[in-house]
Amino acid sequence: MPTLLITRPQDAAERFLAQVKAQLPEVSAIVSPAMKFDSVDVPNPPKAATLILTSAQAVQEAARLGYGCAAVCVGQRTTEMAQAAGLSARFGGQDVQSLIATIRQDRPVGPLVYIRGEHVASDIVTELKPDLKIDEVIAYRQIAAPLNEAAHRVLAGNLPVVLPLFSPRSAWLVQVRVTAPVHVIAMSQRVAEAARHLNVSGVETIPEPTSKTMVAATCHRLRSLSRDPLA
Repeated sequence: MPTLLITRPQDAAERFLAQVKAQLPEVSAIVSPAMKFDSVDVPNPPKAATLILTSAQAVQEAARLGYGCAAVCVGQRTTEMAQAAGLSARFGGQDVQSLIATIRQDRPVGPLVYIRGEHVASDIVTELKPDLKIDEVIAYRQIAAPLNEAAHRVLAGNLPVVLPLFSPRSAWLVQVRVTAPVHVIAMSQRVAEAARHLNVSGVETIPEPTSKTMVAATCHRLRSLSRDPLA
């Protein structure tokens, strides 16, 4: 039986594991967050008519900073969380590039404020600034966390490990000795490329960047490896 290693932040990791267990109750899994979040003090947040939110953490920070306006979001879950937080939020696409295209087309009421962490994979502000009034707030830090002993043990073993990765940074944070055959499920091509430094036996880039698709691909790979232990 392969091991599922989840390195997402704790809440997201537990949620993802629950979704996998709903399909594979017998799964052998290790949760070892490679990152945690730390809020940043923002003394004078800029005024906003519309927020840009690309993660659940950004939604939490927007609420902390007292924003109560409209929002355009990446992903269905982020949209639903923003709505639950009292924002007039709408779905802007499954990934950042789709979000940028939606904003360019719909030109939401400005000024726009992008709530983000210190590290981002795409520069939304630079892409939109020529056309729209937009500002950004760095509201949280993504702090690297060492993998736990159980994660080190399976990565230094010789049995298959299935590793779902959701961002390029999450791939680079796995900086440990790896001898096990690692099967990466990548949220995007950029994530797949960032994972090449691991002892990768296989990389699958999902066709649609959604949690549902990540769960389906992860379960499929776990089943495949369970049937063929030499895969």
